[in-house]
Amino acid sequence: MTTLDHYTKDDRQLIEYINLKLAALGCPIFCDREKFLFIDLSKALLASYQEQGRLLSGHLSPVDNRIQQFLEASVGDACPDAPFKLPARTFVLDRPGLARMLSLPPDADY
Repeated sequence: MTTLDHYTKDDRQLIEYINLKLAALGCPIFCDREKFLFIDLSKALLASYQEQGRLLSGHLSPVDNRIQQFLEASVGDACPDAPFKLPARTFVLDRPGLARMLSLPPDADY
């Protein structure tokens, strides 16, 4: 039995989706190579996505820009040497079930 046999098809698809999102962020992934061949196929697309993210890393959305300005204005005076910068790379929970799936390692139940 491989490590993911106890998961449903939907859960395995969520794990693959999580792996793709992690790979796009340049983070390590949980990978059972015979189960997740799609990641190998998508390396060029992921590299392009990472380069686009690198080029846009200095750009903040309007909401993030307002939050960044608030942090700098309210905390910057108290701690002028401390850098207060919003994270550039974030993992967005954009599908139902992602938080549940991320709460435990895919190959463990504790």
